[in-house]
Amino acid sequence: MITLCAHRGGALLWPENSLTAFRNAVALPIEEVECDVHLSLDGEVMVHHDATLDRMTEGTGPIAHYTAEQLSLIPIRGLTEGMPRLAELLELVAESGKLLRLEIKADHENRHDPALLAAVRRELDRVPADVRVMSFQPATLAPGLFDEQDLLIRPQDMGWHDSELLNAIALALHCSGIGFGYETGFLPETLPGITGITNIWRADTEEALVRSFAMRPDSITTDDPVLALKLRDGVMKPA
Repeated sequence: MITLCAHRGGALLWPENSLTAFRNAVALPIEEVECDVHLSLDGEVMVHHDATLDRMTEGTGPIAHYTAEQLSLIPIRGLTEGMPRLAELLELVAESGKLLRLEIKADHENRHDPALLAAVRRELDRVPADVRVMSFQPATLAPGLFDEQDLLIRPQDMGWHDSELLNAIALALHCSGIGFGYETGFLPETLPGITGITNIWRADTEEALVRSFAMRPDSITTDDPVLALKLRDGVMKPA
């Protein structure tokens, strides 16, 4: 069975990367949820996609300029709750029995931060949750700090279309899986040759989901897990 993952907790359905979204997502009969993480000023791992607050919260400026306590008090748009700590999400995921796909993001200056890697490793050692760590940045994955790692491939990484090359890169980076953006043009030709775990992310419409299911990846990450469930489980027939 192709497993389903709620991207940022289900960003088309609830405010992304909020505890509200994750609580709703783990209540669904899906197998995985996905989040993004950044480091606060005082070194705590916070769950948020952007390196800045402006798009999704009532605050402004880089996450790295605020303490974890301050970030937890700035409301997420559409909610009264603030930004969650990774520790909170790990507890929720561990209780649910779901897999957490965790993307380690670059900071507000697009830099790889070894301190964030170390902080994530500490949190994973503390809570026995099932986690796959992901990144677009080879430098993030190269140290091999995490038991399960995925290399993410953007649609614009069109030079990386050879499955043998991708398998070799994944092996060198200690990765057991590769994630591909839905828009990546070489997917139908490349996916069958990948030896590790395969994931297609951002398949958010009925058309995108139907095409993604047809390519038979191991998992699909979507902003609309409810729609994906209906299609996978045959409740909704493709238009």
